[in-house]
Amino acid sequence: IGVALVTHRSAEDAAEAAAAWPETIGGRSLSIFVLDNSEDPRELAKLRTALPRAELLTADDNLGYAAGNNILLQRMRDVGCDFGLIVNPDIRIDAAAIEVLLAEAEQGRIVSPLILNEAGAPSFTGGKATVGDRVSIAQVAAPGETPYQVDLLQGSAVMTPLALLDTIGFMDESYFLYFEETDWFLSMKDKAALYVAPAAV
Repeated sequence: IGVALVTHRSAEDAAEAAAAWPETIGGRSLSIFVLDNSEDPRELAKLRTALPRAELLTADDNLGYAAGNNILLQRMRDVGCDFGLIVNPDIRIDAAAIEVLLAEAEQGRIVSPLILNEAGAPSFTGGKATVGDRVSIAQVAAPGETPYQVDLLQGSAVMTPLALLDTIGFMDESYFLYFEETDWFLSMKDKAALYVAPAAV
């Protein structure tokens, strides 16, 4: 399992997130990959200290969310990871939740946990999309405990079998920060199954 963190002056958040991740989950090793978009040597030094387990990649410019995660997904595949988990530095996901996601990803699914807000209520439960001249997105009803299929996931935490990249491709890097994951998920229609796993929070 590879975990991708794209950071921008968020070393403290990234370190706090990674503190919950053991070296193995579900019998698989877990490695952390970080790409820093800050272009600040001081931030790199913070990351090296805060995340000694991580492989740290740097960029000459702020590449944005899509390009940064594309680089990390490719790097994880290059070093032999079977599954890639994209996590925003401000998301908190523990080992038990990652194990739930892994069980779904091992079935060939692209899967997200149930994202909660600071009050503990669901923030985004997955979306159903209607595509015509415009794209209409409706959030699905509040979930139970069973994983369920959607058209759109929350891009702040999503696991994919890396072998699927040959089919689904990478994110469109012309998006710098917003809606890149929405475009990516919409492009997967008829190519991959997207699921939310409510037991992973």
